[in-house]
Amino acid sequence: HAAKANQSPYPWAQTIVTVGLLKSVQGRWACVPLAFAYFLRAKTTVLQNLSLYGRHLRYQSKFRQAVDMIERISQVFTDAPVLVVADSWFGNQGLMQPLRIALGNRAHLLSRLRVNAVMYDLPKTQPGKAGRPRKYGQRPDPDSHARGGHQPPAFLHDGHHAHLGVRPAPGKGATTPLRYPGTVRICVRRPAPCLGA
Repeated sequence: HAAKANQSPYPWAQTIVTVGLLKSVQGRWACVPLAFAYFLRAKTTVLQNLSLYGRHLRYQSKFRQAVDMIERISQVFTDAPVLVVADSWFGNQGLMQPLRIALGNRAHLLSRLRVNAVMYDLPKTQPGKAGRPRKYGQRPDPDSHARGGHQPPAFLHDGHHAHLGVRPAPGKGATTPLRYPGTVRICVRRPAPCLGA
């Protein structure tokens, strides 16, 4: 959206929803585009009565467009699990819920956490207790997680092995913080080189 008072509330631009295949090439990640769709606002499709190749265009949300493209691509790989890597805008139930309906348990989502994300443990089952079971467990304490000696997972970042570190704020060497109640910083760092290797 444009932030200035004397401009249109929407910029003149095209919004494109793209689905690509992630592939590691010479130690770096590359995205090979497989499909894309133009996103049109609901008001635009209704008022302008648009058509493409003789077919009337109907409104679809970005989530619906992404799910349709992923579903079409996954029909080629019928037995393989589908891991969707998305930015934080797609990292909620708006994408995951219709994706699970379309693909079942084959669908998995990897995304950055949204700024307003709240994390909970799994609820503890209490058999024999009256009423509806709990939907969420306790909120985890990030300080106890960092002190508990948990090993951060290793992954490949720009061709180098890296570790994901979680440390309480304020911390040394932390990069862009991820904020949620309890203020934790998640940073990506390269591991120290091993001596004698």
